[in-house]
Amino acid sequence: MTHDTRCGAALLLVVSLVLAGLLLAHGLLVLAGSEVAASRLSERIVRIERLAERAALLVVDSAFADGVAASPDSLFGRDGRARWDGRLEALSDEVWLAVGRAREEGATRTRGLAVWRLDPASRVRSLGAALVTSGTSTVVGSSRIEAEGPSPVSGGDAGPACPPGGPPPPLAALRVDPDSSALALGRIGWSDLLAAAEILVSGAGSPRPAVHSGRCTEEPWNWGDPGPSAGPCASRFVRVHALAGATLHDGSGQGVLVSSGDLELVDTELHGLLLVEGRLRLTGRSRIVGLVHARAGAEVGAEASITGSACRAAAALGGGPFGRPIPVRPVRWIRLDG
Repeated sequence: MTHDTRCGAALLLVVSLVLAGLLLAHGLLVLAGSEVAASRLSERIVRIERLAERAALLVVDSAFADGVAASPDSLFGRDGRARWDGRLEALSDEVWLAVGRAREEGATRTRGLAVWRLDPASRVRSLGAALVTSGTSTVVGSSRIEAEGPSPVSGGDAGPACPPGGPPPPLAALRVDPDSSALALGRIGWSDLLAAAEILVSGAGSPRPAVHSGRCTEEPWNWGDPGPSAGPCASRFVRVHALAGATLHDGSGQGVLVSSGDLELVDTELHGLLLVEGRLRLTGRSRIVGLVHARAGAEVGAEASITGSACRAAAALGGGPFGRPIPVRPVRWIRLDG
């Protein structure tokens, strides 16, 4: 092989190596670019997934503002270059599906979350009677327990508290519940009921409306005014936790009362819902208008009474923490991308 031939071959080899290096560098650049694009796409997908979930939560917060079902039940908006919308779909009286969707540069993600929200009418229907007790308890004075009649309460003094299209009347005056588990309102357990109480009472006390300068005041023993006249405290409903052994005397009030033990009423009138872990005792001219669940039974004195009122019980449960939606557990986001 001549010198010129060897030089030509070497030059060809060098050119081939250079071309191979250039092709390799180009391939690496293309691969790097693809990886960057894929990373950006992955980041965008994750971002719009989180945005879709946030949209679902936003529509839940908006639709149930302050624990009261409100408008709107759908929302939409923008977040940078992404668009999002959320809507709420009723699956039953108390179970809802919150759906959130987000879109950005051709990518779309849709997520759903099942939430439970207490429906006062459903809870009243589940109790089904003016007085509910457990299977092993006894009731004294059952003849003084009245189921709800054609009007919400005989005498018409429950009218202002009855929501439009209120729930049906209780099915009976007295019902025995064979389930001896802790008291609850659907997914709102006993500990949640105690935590929701805004007033804690023990020993003896007298609840009664408190008005100053024509306005209803927020005092611990002001439990609203259940009377027939629309006074300043007619719209005040309270959530009370009475410790075991509490006695209420010579008073009146309305709302939800949970008792962690025995409870006695002496010449006291309460409207709403009473959940008593122990035994309930009514003496004097005590009167309850609404619904009562007393696990250890009840004693209704000769001049006392329990009058069923689905409207009063439902009104006491409306709004506040009882109306806030709770994610159905275990909490899982549902992929709705088809």
